[in-house]
Amino acid sequence: MDVLITGGEQGLGKAILDQLKPDRITNIRGNDIIHAYNMDEMKALADDIVGESGPFDIIINNFGTNHLSWIGTTSKSDAFIMEANVMLPYWIINAAVKWERPCRVLNISSMTYRVPQRCTSLYCASKAALSQMTKVMARELAPKGWQINAFAPGKILGTRMTAMVDAQVLDLRGWEREDADEYAKGLVPMGRFMLLEEAADIAVYTLTAPSYINGTTIEAFGGL
Repeated sequence: MDVLITGGEQGLGKAILDQLKPDRITNIRGNDIIHAYNMDEMKALADDIVGESGPFDIIINNFGTNHLSWIGTTSKSDAFIMEANVMLPYWIINAAVKWERPCRVLNISSMTYRVPQRCTSLYCASKAALSQMTKVMARELAPKGWQINAFAPGKILGTRMTAMVDAQVLDLRGWEREDADEYAKGLVPMGRFMLLEEAADIAVYTLTAPSYINGTTIEAFGGL
């Protein structure tokens, strides 16, 4: 089983790989993505790696980035959120289609694709776009044997993204960590956040689901 993943060196990406135990892994590292400053470089990164390393049995668009800001204070550099979260997955699949071999695809979305959160306009928009793009990809590629789904988790403990966002929330809202956690957990009916192992379980389940589950975003919000 040959797997292409973005950001597979840590967090959810690594946890998924640990469960899948693929024969061959092609990882587009997070640092390489972060240093692709514009859309042209993002497309070139996808074309080069997919073109040289494919075809693949599984593609996991796992890498995502965020930067919190109140509307009116957002910097131009935050356009990178849309490029990394939406355009990189698109360019990867765009390049992989040229191999003319069906593939299973998992796009890592977020609960924010339909649950709005303050200070995350671009991130919420990017994940909504990714989930809708998943539907369109399935609409086009399912007739060719592709299975393309998305996984939208809530807050996952133990990831780089969670640590980064938690730190920014405290700064933007002037909260203490205990206050922030109490507020966030209060919104989740289960009263807790998702464990990394749980998130990986759901991701692998989605990848191995019957093929008629196609173009769907699998949600895991703890009852929200």
